Order: sequence, then structure tokens, then C-alpha cells
Amino acid sequence: MNVTNETYVPISNASINLTDTYNHLFQNTTGANGLTDRMTLLEFNQTSSGQVYLSPYTITVSKTGYATYSSEITLNHSFTYDVVLGLLANETQGRSAIEEGIDNIIPTSTVDSDFEIDIRYFNGNQATGVFDKIAFLNNQMWAFNYVTTGENFTNMNSSSYNIFNVWENSELSYDQIVAQVEEFINESLIEY
Repeated sequence: MNVTNETYVPISNASINLTDTYNHLFQNTTGANGLTDRMTLLEFNQTSSGQVYLSPYTITVSKTGYATYSSEITLNHSFTYDVVLGLLANETQGRSAIEEGIDNIIPTSTVDSDFEIDIRYFNGNQATGVFDKIAFLNNQMWAFNYVTTGENFTNMNSSSYNIFNVWENSELSYDQIVAQVEEFINESLIEY
């Protein structure tokens, strides 16, 4: 495995966790060159009753100060797996990434910052929270909150009809935020 930052500089001491379909954990750490020692992982075990597949594996790569990388890989040949870790976004970068994600999917929406929302759910419960960014389009609203040090999650829920949509997350890179915001809007956008 080869782990680098966004400018392809090797990252040492990154933690590697691989889990097979039976939750067997394999761990490794990168050296100064960003590489792990060679790891031998099986695609399947051959038993008297046939092949028992261990693949796909879930891979998680983490290092303090970087956004955690997680993916699923299927093993069917020998290869070096390359991982690029992005630096964690700070509050300003998080807000910019949210706005970029919004603009990429719903560029005609109205966007506000530091927006307080008070909501009452059908069951009578109430919640209040301040969001980094709010986007309005037609009769839909998306509330986005990238939580950094000293902040709290609002823990508000999205409505079941995609009218009020809440996205909250933390410890992501700029690119991860943009991608998640885009995906979140695409999944909840009502086409007219």
C-alpha cells in the first residue's frame, strides 16, 4: 500500500486497517516512504465444499490531521493500492467546500450563512440550531453544518418528504465535503 498527501508526498506512520467479509482485521503502518510492508490477503479459501470468499475487503487509512480514507476493494490479482489523504478542512475551508458543492448542483439556489433554524416535528418535539450554510430552491431547503473544534452537531433530522434536508459532518477534507454535499443534494432534490 502506498499512502501520500494531495501533492503526492509520502505519509509515514499512517494506520492501515483491512477487514474481510468475516470481520477478520489486518493492520499495518506506513514507513517513511509512505509504503507498508507487503501484505498477503486472500481472495477466497478453498474448502471441501467450495470456495469461501473473503473479498471484498474494507480498507481504512487514517493519520492525525488528515481526513480518514475508507473504501471497499475486491482482490483478484496482485497490486499496489494507492491512497491519497487530504488534510482536514478548517471551518473556513468547510464553509467554502459546502458552498462549492451547492453551486455545482443547484447554482440557482439562494444561499445564506450562519442561519438559525427552529423546527417543531410532528411528534411535538422542538429543535434549534445554527447552520454554516442554508440553500433554498423552490419549496426545498438544505441545511449544512461542518462541525469543527468548539462546535456541536445540531442533531436535527431531515423531513421525510425532502422539504427540509440536514447534512452535518466533521473531520473531512475539502474535496470530501464537496463530494458529500453534491451527493446529498442529488439524493434529495425534487425535480420539477
